[in-house]
Amino acid sequence: MSFAAAAWADPESAGRDQERGGQAIGLQSVQQQAMRPAPQIQRPALQPLERPVFQREDCLPVRPDQLEVARRDGRWKIVDGDQWLWDLGARGQARANRTLDIVQHYGFTQACYIGRPNPPMTYHLVGQEAPEGQLRGEYCLAFSAETAAVRRSGGGWQLVLGNPTPPFGSTRRINENTRRIDFGDNESGARQALAVLQRYGFSQRCFVGLRGDNFEYFRR
Repeated sequence: MSFAAAAWADPESAGRDQERGGQAIGLQSVQQQAMRPAPQIQRPALQPLERPVFQREDCLPVRPDQLEVARRDGRWKIVDGDQWLWDLGARGQARANRTLDIVQHYGFTQACYIGRPNPPMTYHLVGQEAPEGQLRGEYCLAFSAETAAVRRSGGGWQLVLGNPTPPFGSTRRINENTRRIDFGDNESGARQALAVLQRYGFSQRCFVGLRGDNFEYFRR
């Protein structure tokens, strides 16, 4: 029997066959579209966040329980046997005693430098961590390591701490030099300093004396 005769004999069957044929054609069309390469969508390139690169540290060991204050060559120093670690100046006996109290209170085990000789920045560690806590009477300026930045100013490079906050109740006026650390033409040193602040989470910049032969340290 021909297709025409079958359709005449059973119109419902013929309609179902035509419907199946249409579905098959539609399925082939979907499959063909699926096999086509996807259109290329142009998306803006992601820009990586600029983060300072942490470099190898320049640190010396400290034995806090072996330290003492001594007058050497007319100057007051923190010494370990025949070696001196910090020089607090010719009139720095009180500063030297206070510095020793701080070093032993926090238990500093490393003194680290950026830009030796004459490093613009010195920081201290306890093991491999930042010092934590506080000591009565210390003078510290609070800042955020995440908002600190490296800036070029007057032909030199600076680590800028923003607007540090003095201790509660302090009547001292914040010296402009405590807001920044000058690295001269040492750009890599300034960027290493920023990386150090962020790696250890330092949030306090502390001083024993703000002029001349002072002692400076960072803590959380």
